[in-house]
Amino acid sequence: MNKHEKIILEKLTENPMLSQSELARMLNITRSSVSVYISYLMQKGYIRGRGYVIEDQKSICVIGSSGVDYQTVMAENQIFTPLALDDYDLRVSYGGICKNIAESLTRFGMRTCCISAVGSDLLGRSLIEECKSAGVDTDSFMIVPSERTSTYLEIRTLDFNKIILASANMKLQRLITPEFLSSKQYKLRHAQLIVVEDSLSSETLQYVSSTYSPTLFVCTKPTRIKRYKNFLNQFNGMVTSLENAAAILERETPDMTDEKSIFRISKQLHAKLAGPLLVCYGDSHFCYTDDEASIICVFSDPTPRSALFSHYRDTVATSFIRSFINDDDPVSLLKAVSACREIAAQSTSFSSQGLCSELVEKVICDKKFHFIYQ
Repeated sequence: MNKHEKIILEKLTENPMLSQSELARMLNITRSSVSVYISYLMQKGYIRGRGYVIEDQKSICVIGSSGVDYQTVMAENQIFTPLALDDYDLRVSYGGICKNIAESLTRFGMRTCCISAVGSDLLGRSLIEECKSAGVDTDSFMIVPSERTSTYLEIRTLDFNKIILASANMKLQRLITPEFLSSKQYKLRHAQLIVVEDSLSSETLQYVSSTYSPTLFVCTKPTRIKRYKNFLNQFNGMVTSLENAAAILERETPDMTDEKSIFRISKQLHAKLAGPLLVCYGDSHFCYTDDEASIICVFSDPTPRSALFSHYRDTVATSFIRSFINDDDPVSLLKAVSACREIAAQSTSFSSQGLCSELVEKVICDKKFHFIYQ
């Protein structure tokens, strides 16, 4: 979509009854040019019918970080020893919460739009191309001139079960401002759902959650709580860890066997939201809370690696979003997120490449589930 097409679509989103002459005056172009642009927009499916009714694309807009992930491993007894790591694989992939979730949703057959910032370097261009090849709408990416694409470096133990060092540079995401997003309002207003995460600024999180609905929130780190704590009631759902949930409420993180405290934290945090809450903890545990019930789910024989929230977070969030869209009942939702957590645990990457409905159903059939209700 070129510049004039985007402006015309934005104007028609605000007022579908604008005439071609009025649009021509607004853009300072000829009426015949407007007619051509409108024809292109109709061919592409953005508008249809008389009065230029905006086509509801039923897409999911994911707003947040994308970048390059670097991963390697080392022995724990080498942590305090200066050395050069030899003969260890350095895994390089394109990721970030926004990209991972958007791509994973497309594997479930959902239309997605990724709104993120990348540099003008080769890595940024390659990241966008990878998103395109996966079926993600990349028209709303911000490409920042003369800047490098965001990076994330992670060193783990040899068994991959513990993070030794993690370092992230996500400063480009600060450029995803309310002003920038207001230029994307034609997509955001007509999205089926909007997903945001806490690498965004407080101003951006508040703008999105107060302007567009429904908005789901992926909460990742206790250090970012101040960005959104005062307007949690604007989010229509949340995925987070038990550590984050407790920190938001300024409580100590309870032991995973303390079900009474976990229920209490989940209910108190849910009361601050405008929709359901999913809390992840332990190596196989979830607590789901909505207006009607609070349920703890534990699944059998988890892969040990699944205890790392950062490793399975994006895949579980994808499953939660899918269930939210499909209006699944709580038990079905919990089984699906459990299966996705196990699928993520069996992968060493942040995004599970083989994720699909058939695999989720297979894992559900292979697992046993224990539910505790309150």
